[in-house]
Amino acid sequence: MVYVDLPPESAGHQAPLVPSHPGREPLSPRRVWRRETVLRQLVNPTVVAESAELLEQQFVDIHAAFQPRNGWQDWLTSMIATLMLRINRAERIERKLRDWTSYRAFDFWEDDQQLAVETIALKIAKEPARVVRKLRETPAGIDWLMTRWRALERVEPRDWTDEQHELAARLVGRDAVDPLTRDFIGSQLAELANHRARVEEADAIIRGLVEADLHDDGVPGLTRLRRYVRSLQRQMTWYVDQFHVEHPDRRDDLIRQSETASRDLLREPNRREANRSCTEPRPEPRSAETKPAEPVDEVPTEPVRENDETKPLESTALPAALAEAMWPTISAPVLVAQGFSGESESDARRQVRRRKAKRRRAALACLGGLRASGA
Repeated sequence: MVYVDLPPESAGHQAPLVPSHPGREPLSPRRVWRRETVLRQLVNPTVVAESAELLEQQFVDIHAAFQPRNGWQDWLTSMIATLMLRINRAERIERKLRDWTSYRAFDFWEDDQQLAVETIALKIAKEPARVVRKLRETPAGIDWLMTRWRALERVEPRDWTDEQHELAARLVGRDAVDPLTRDFIGSQLAELANHRARVEEADAIIRGLVEADLHDDGVPGLTRLRRYVRSLQRQMTWYVDQFHVEHPDRRDDLIRQSETASRDLLREPNRREANRSCTEPRPEPRSAETKPAEPVDEVPTEPVRENDETKPLESTALPAALAEAMWPTISAPVLVAQGFSGESESDARRQVRRRKAKRRRAALACLGGLRASGA
C-alpha cells in the first residue's frame, strides 16, 4: 500500500489505520506519515561524492581562511581539510543510524525488545538481583520472567530438579532460597502482571520518543561513532594550534622582524659610549693654582634601593647609563639579529632578562661610585 506524503493535519488527508506488522496493533495516521517519511529518507539518501574534487575545493576554502605562509602551514591546511570531510561524513552516518532506529521502532519494536531481554538474561547466573531488576523495566522482560514462573508452576515444588530450584532462586533475585510453594509462585505471577500494566505506559512513551528521533539510548553504534568524532575534533584542534607555534621555516620572518627592530635601536644615542664613560675613573681634583673646576650638581644622598626606580641625574654621563639600565626588554627577534642561538623563544626571553639585570646592576654600581666621590 502506498501512503500519501502529507501530514495528518492536512485537509482531506485520511490515512487508513493499517497494521505496521501482521497481527500487531495498527498505527495511527500521524505515525503512518512519520513512518513513511523516515523510510523514504533511508531508501533515497542524499549522496555526497567524497571525491578528490571535493577535497580540493575544501582545501581552497580553508587556504583562503588561514592564508598559510610556508610549506609547513600548507600541510597543516591539507590535514584540516581532510579532517573536515571525515567529520561531515560521520555526521551523515549518525543521521542515518538515528533514522534506522526510528524506523525499527515502528515495525520491529517488540522484536528488538525481546532480543535485548535475551541478551540481558544471559547474565542472570552471575548477578541475579541486578538482572531481575533490569528485566522488570520492560514489558518484554516481565514476560520473560512470567514465562519461567508458569513453567515452574506446572510442576510440584517437591518434584523440582536441581536446575529448577536454581532457576527459582535466580528469578527471586537470590543465590539460594528455601523450598517454594504454589501460593508463592501465584503471588509472584500476580505481582508481575500488575507491574506490567504500569511498565507498559512507560514503554509506550519511550517508543514514541524513539519514533520521533528524540531518544539516543537505543541507537546501535552511536556511542562509538561520537567517540570517533571527538577524536577527529581533537586532531583538528591540534593542527589549528600549530599555526601559532614557531617553526624553523619561520626563522626568516623573525630575522626580518629583528632587522626592523635593529634599525629602531640605531636611532637612539650610543649607549655603549655613555656606559664606558661611566665606568672610567674620575680625574684627580686640581690644585689651588689651577683654574677651579666647574661646579657639579649635588647628588641626592638618600639610600638607593634595588627595587626602586632611580630618577635620572643632571650629569652628562649618568643619564645615559641609567637609560641603558632601564632599557625595555628586547624582544626575541632582536636577539636573533644579535646572533642568539637559543632553541626556543623562552630561552631568548630568559637571556633578555639576564642582560637587563646585568645592565641595571652596572648602572647602580656606577651611581654608587659617583655618590661616594661626590661626598
